[in-house]
Amino acid sequence: MKYYTGDEGGLVKGISFPVPDISKHKHKLKREESKKPGETPAGPQPVVTSLGDSKIDKEEAVQHMCWGNWEGKKHIIVARKNGKIQFISPDDGSIAKEIREEHVGVGEKKEGKFVGLFMNDSTLITCTDTGHLRYIPLTSESPHPALHLQLTSDLCRMRVHPIQNHIFAVGGKERELTVYDVTALNSDEASKALAPAMENGERSGHNRHKKEKKEDKGVIFRAKNVKNDFLDLRVPVWITDIEWLSEDATKLVVATRHHKIRVYDTKAARRPALDVEVGQHPITSLCVGRSADEVIISDTTSNVFAVDVQTGKIMSQYKGFAGSVTSLHVSPTVNLASPTTPSSFMLISVSLDRFLRVHEMISVHRRIEHKVYLKQRLSCVLVDEEDEELVEVKEESESEVDEEERELWEKMTMVEQNDEERKKRKKRRKVE
Repeated sequence: MKYYTGDEGGLVKGISFPVPDISKHKHKLKREESKKPGETPAGPQPVVTSLGDSKIDKEEAVQHMCWGNWEGKKHIIVARKNGKIQFISPDDGSIAKEIREEHVGVGEKKEGKFVGLFMNDSTLITCTDTGHLRYIPLTSESPHPALHLQLTSDLCRMRVHPIQNHIFAVGGKERELTVYDVTALNSDEASKALAPAMENGERSGHNRHKKEKKEDKGVIFRAKNVKNDFLDLRVPVWITDIEWLSEDATKLVVATRHHKIRVYDTKAARRPALDVEVGQHPITSLCVGRSADEVIISDTTSNVFAVDVQTGKIMSQYKGFAGSVTSLHVSPTVNLASPTTPSSFMLISVSLDRFLRVHEMISVHRRIEHKVYLKQRLSCVLVDEEDEELVEVKEESESEVDEEERELWEKMTMVEQNDEERKKRKKRRKVE
């Protein structure tokens, strides 16, 4: 298994952790078992390699990363702050292809950023916070034609369904969760009718007219805000992350800036089926846990929780962080089509304290299995679960360690004391 990170300096790095030999010294094993959950594991150092351009440039800060295929080979798709989308080979770090998004990093203030990135076998899907969503066919065999939609501004997250790639969900600041079907937007009339519908009806708190409902082509679900609070005041909306929980694209979970988790069932109601507060700080990232009934969240103060989406209760907490976690990933990834229960799960995270951490998710302690310092403020992480090329590190066997200790003791000089000297020392102590 190999890990890839992107940071605010524009660097993309690959990390592989050495596999220690099974035959270890007994006292080393006892030392590892006695460690606390947040302590750094001892062992050989990981191997870190830079991919692409190794020059630090904050204008090329990595905002999103995903996996994709280009010309029959697996590539890392990197979306940067200046609008570049690069196809980087994980083998040699070369850049195979580069695309430019004209709505990112525009003007003197460098306005616009990526809020979503996804690629299947033949289509690249991007979205910006200004509402520019694009389906870019990379081959003639792509099932989706080239499409450019103007949704709305102030978006914070776009998430494509992992199985049904023609369905995607968006949300943001005062933008309620909305689910779209691209197959209904292939005509020019539908795309033209989408913009006024979003601008007039999407912002929460505004009444929508009956005429505008006819123009909501492509919208298969639009969430409704929760009821007013105990002071009869409107509850603000600020969605920061979205995840899919079902194969048929009917269940979603969102995280909000107001430290809330909301679970939606599009078949049941427009309001959330579950709306709970988690912690006291804004939630920044979200990912599906060991099953579709569990999600992992992180906030702005280095807290990472596992939450049960059925009850809303905190199941466990992961420790050892010194900065806000910016990206989370659970390996192996949960397959919504055919859920399985692997024997082991790992939580991979990157944070602003410049560390990549790997937690085990099976035991009660949630110990840190691997940890590495990567020098830059990290923004996203990818995991290559198919990579079996691991670095082997040979450790000293028990017999070799015993021989070294024996030689060390033999080199030491013996210090002898006679009885008279001992008696004199005892008398001095008594006098003192």
